[in-house]
Amino acid sequence: AILAQAAHHPGTGIWICRRLAKACPLWAVPCGSTMSRRKARLNHIEADLEQFAIVAVYTAEIQHVDASGALVGQETRPGRKVVNIQPGFTIEEIPGIAQDVVEQCKYIPSSRVGEVERCLCMLAEHENTQMQQMQQMQQMQQMQQMQQM
Repeated sequence: AILAQAAHHPGTGIWICRRLAKACPLWAVPCGSTMSRRKARLNHIEADLEQFAIVAVYTAEIQHVDASGALVGQETRPGRKVVNIQPGFTIEEIPGIAQDVVEQCKYIPSSRVGEVERCLCMLAEHENTQMQQMQQMQQMQQMQQMQQM
């Protein structure tokens, strides 16, 4: 069980804790294989009206290098990070919520907080529109019930 939680350091014959292997890239290289460097590039930020969330759409760039640091291969993978938003916020709360979203999502840099604010405005407008539609439907139902009496 202890070995299942350990990682082997290349060329030394030393077994170490997997946490250390993740924290230090030099220890993360498995014996006789390549190491990966990962970098995420934010493509765009969008509002998901159905999930009531802010979505960071990014591309993960993964570079595979050998033990000497030479580039062996490269790949890209699309990714999405969804940050759910609590409904019922006011317009005055948007800057604070936007800052919270930026802090929760490592893919959104603080320089893009304005985009997050715009997405939050879209969510608020969508919520208001739905509330108005619900009120209209309730009024219509009440009118129909009154006509049936």
